[in-house]
Amino acid sequence: LGCFTVLCLCACSYPCTLRQSLQVSLPDNREATLLILQLLEGVDHLNRQGIAHRDFKSDNILLERDSVGCPRLVITDFGCCLAEQHLWLKLPFNSYGVDRGGNACLMAPEVIPGPGVVIDYSKADAWAVGAIAYEIFGLPNPFYTAGPEGLESRTYQEKQLPPLPSTVPPEARLVVKLLLRRNANKRPSARVAANLLHICQWGGNLQNVDRMKMQKIADWLLCRSAAALLHAGYNAGNMVEAELQRNFLSNVDLGELRMAMAFLSCEWIMRDLVCVH
Repeated sequence: LGCFTVLCLCACSYPCTLRQSLQVSLPDNREATLLILQLLEGVDHLNRQGIAHRDFKSDNILLERDSVGCPRLVITDFGCCLAEQHLWLKLPFNSYGVDRGGNACLMAPEVIPGPGVVIDYSKADAWAVGAIAYEIFGLPNPFYTAGPEGLESRTYQEKQLPPLPSTVPPEARLVVKLLLRRNANKRPSARVAANLLHICQWGGNLQNVDRMKMQKIADWLLCRSAAALLHAGYNAGNMVEAELQRNFLSNVDLGELRMAMAFLSCEWIMRDLVCVH
């Protein structure tokens, strides 16, 4: 149980991996945020099909650019994935002979248990996206770093996570911090984390979004839907952004949207408390 499963996809040739691209040049903050958003959308799509990748790393992500130069990502190498439909992202860990996945450095904390438990992979790939975000923003991945500054996913404490540069958009810093929470129950799913970024990308700055009521969110969704339909008919501009918006709108769930708003609201309250003191 949990052994390697091979999924084969026929696809066009992609010029490089995400890791190779980052070694040549770093994206600006907006592109970097869009890269993280694409990864979250990809993980959410897999999870909705009952698939956990379990070997998520920048070497296993392919990159090409659309007609205006915006990077488009494709997740590849499913050799370590968990895709048993009857398990639905959960794996009984009855002995140490059970395969837990590929890249040990980027295994979420809940994937490193003792025998006799059921591993829940529903938020494990999303955790890995949080770790890869460091690479996307030009920092060493803390879970790859050797020496005393390096972290182990099974033992790290959240306060040990290196801060992202202050130039990184606040919503991106928030999402990375939330995704790398040790407790999976307090960590957003890929869908909720993607919703949070979508709201901040297309719905105004962080403080304004924090104060928005659900009726305003509903009105905003209608406007975004109309804009996406018009963009699809016109077929011009940044295609990656248009695809991301369509994915968001097609997967909107009120409960998950409220969860994203709750994370934003909590962050705004905490910042207010810090300012007061």
